[in-house]
Amino acid sequence: MDYTTLGRTGLRVSVMGLGCGGHSRLGQSSGRSEEQSAEVVQAALAHGITFVDTAEGYGTEGILGRGLSRERRENVVISTKMTSSVGDRLVPREQVGAALEESLRRLRTDYVDVYLIHGLRARHYQE
Repeated sequence: MDYTTLGRTGLRVSVMGLGCGGHSRLGQSSGRSEEQSAEVVQAALAHGITFVDTAEGYGTEGILGRGLSRERRENVVISTKMTSSVGDRLVPREQVGAALEESLRRLRTDYVDVYLIHGLRARHYQE
């Protein structure tokens, strides 16, 4: 596996990452059990993948948390996202911390390396 620095973050990551969303959602979209999906995470890590991307909206944070052992956590860069809006209304900034806390609980960790606002529209940038 080759590794690189993630943008200007200083974080070293594998050039191939594991995306937990998309059409598959770690196999959840094709009827796999959560245990089987957690095994996908474990296999990816065993093959040297060190960058994992998920989001609250994907419904896979809990599966990633199951598949990620405490011993491996320090060697994995986790990126997750919160949903930016409900309908046409931007989520109040006071809810960002609560959303992060919920993600941490589902991920079974006390930190994430990258936290993004998912689906933010240009008209909301100023806020």
